[in-house]
Amino acid sequence: MTSEFKTAEKLGVPIPTHTTHIIRLNHSTNAEERLKALQSGTCGYNYHAFPSSMVTCDFLSDGGCVALTDVQWSALFRGDEAYGRNHGYFAVLDSVRDIFQPKCTDKPRVDTLIKKIIVDEDSRPSEVELRHPEAGGFVNGGYLQLSRPNFFLVPQQRAAEFLLFSSVGRVMKATYPDKQGVVLSNGPSATAKAHILDNGMNIKPIRNDAGDVDIALLTKALSEPEPVALILLSLPCERSAGHCLSMGNLREVYALAQKHNVPVFFDAHRFVFNAVHILDTDPEFKDKNIRYVVSEMFKLCDGFMMDTYRVANCGAFLCFRDEGTFHKKFTRPGHDIGVMMKETQILNYGNDSYGALSGHDLLAMAMGIEGLLDDLAIRNVRQQSESFAKMLTDKGVPGVMNGEYGVFIDMDKFFEGVPAPEGEDLRGLGFVTELLHLYGVRCAEYGPHTFGTRGSHKMNMVRFAIPHGAYARNHFEYVAAAVAELYRLRAQIPNMRYASDASTALPAVCCAMEPVYTAAGPITMA
Repeated sequence: MTSEFKTAEKLGVPIPTHTTHIIRLNHSTNAEERLKALQSGTCGYNYHAFPSSMVTCDFLSDGGCVALTDVQWSALFRGDEAYGRNHGYFAVLDSVRDIFQPKCTDKPRVDTLIKKIIVDEDSRPSEVELRHPEAGGFVNGGYLQLSRPNFFLVPQQRAAEFLLFSSVGRVMKATYPDKQGVVLSNGPSATAKAHILDNGMNIKPIRNDAGDVDIALLTKALSEPEPVALILLSLPCERSAGHCLSMGNLREVYALAQKHNVPVFFDAHRFVFNAVHILDTDPEFKDKNIRYVVSEMFKLCDGFMMDTYRVANCGAFLCFRDEGTFHKKFTRPGHDIGVMMKETQILNYGNDSYGALSGHDLLAMAMGIEGLLDDLAIRNVRQQSESFAKMLTDKGVPGVMNGEYGVFIDMDKFFEGVPAPEGEDLRGLGFVTELLHLYGVRCAEYGPHTFGTRGSHKMNMVRFAIPHGAYARNHFEYVAAAVAELYRLRAQIPNMRYASDASTALPAVCCAMEPVYTAAGPITMA
């Protein structure tokens, strides 16, 4: 008889990552009540407009609805609401530097500014910081944020997209008055796409069927006569069900971009999952940690924007490398691109010290950024996503894809064998609507309706994004059972059609819809 024991990691079950101290009870609603809400003039069968108080499980987004940590809640009480340069501003800058341009990649710092502020230690800038402000990276310090600003706080990523593409669009129009600028991308978000088009530029896809950046396609695009504004890379790419780019692919892209003097910008909202994928699959990094991988990734871009809703329920930022390719390409004599962006920031979102956020929001944001690379938090979301995908697959649901931060279902495979409806096929949206109506579960359509390219876009999915810390196993079991029941009744899931003007660039948010039922009629409850 042996006395040796299995370590916690070898027990074959996930290790608990947190303890829940606060719960919010759901309000009980039934299918009839939810149908009335969907049919109402307030909602118009638009799942974005459906009241959250009637939702049982909400997987519409993993941002703005996460469970904050107890440390983040405590940080809120230390908020400095000063109009100019509140200490939350400095804390965010310090946390961003520690993650994206760390002086040490072995372990996180223990003396970050946010930690000093929470325990009320002296958090004033040191004499060295005052005399020799930070420069050369993504976050300039001191007076350099006045003369060469390169870091911008905004309320959410849509604001960062506006700030970036409105500024870039103005310079492109002035530089190439007779040509249309182009943004090359592996798949912009729906709102990034709208901002690019709204500012007079076009988008060229550079993604191959596997989800990677197609280097041959990129090379061709960079050699064509249309002026390329920048390369925008989504990490990971939602349009490929959360496909992660390899370090090798990122290096190839950046080398080509540098050769052609084209800046590379990351949409870094969920970059951490791409970094973990590299850490897990690339032999080059088998003896490294997540901080090292992130530092290597962000050497391969000239700027990035990031929504911190996934870790703090508020805020976003945009930054670019000081005096790097982006700065040099878009700065003209007497018109520094950073100053131009700062003016736009202030005119639209207020003083640059807070970017339309409160002082206590900034502290929660700084704490959330500092915890981005926390192994337990990352592992929790990845485990939930993997487990949920398995639940669906075990129940016979086809087309299930684990995106690591959420689960995607291929609607073409889901409806395989069911005759296609006449006209536009928006049954993926019908699935989303019926799941909300019958079971109070909200997810997102990720196909022709959301991305506004109806009839021509290959992607036809729905997405369940998992908000960190908000849900337990019983929530996922309930949703899996509901999805499986809809799969059984898939032949009766209605198609959807537009009940309002469909010419908008953002139909998923802006359009009213209505169901088109099959000959069998609506699904009725047993």
